Amino acid sequence: MTELIKVPTKLTKGSRYRVLSKSDNSSPVTSQGEFLGYIQFGQDSGLLLKLDSQGEEGRMRIVPSVNVIYLDILESKEEEETKKKEAPLVSYG
Repeated sequence: MTELIKVPTKLTKGSRYRVLSKSDNSSPVTSQGEFLGYIQFGQDSGLLLKLDSQGEEGRMRIVPSVNVIYLDILESKEEEETKKKEAPLVSYG
């Protein structure tokens, strides 16, 4: 019997990823750690990671989205469902 695998549909906070990204020099940069969310800087956005690679534990790194070459999913957390606040049922008349 085949087991269904739940495939993540978006990056989720608390998940761990390894990100390979372009850099100024010839070799790419590898960043590995916990995804804390997206961050806006100027006209660009990036991935905010709390690194857990040896020698870089706890350091925070912003990887510009346009520089991402690929991303490995190391540990995926469940996607949290966001509930919309319901407007109070008030009628004025």
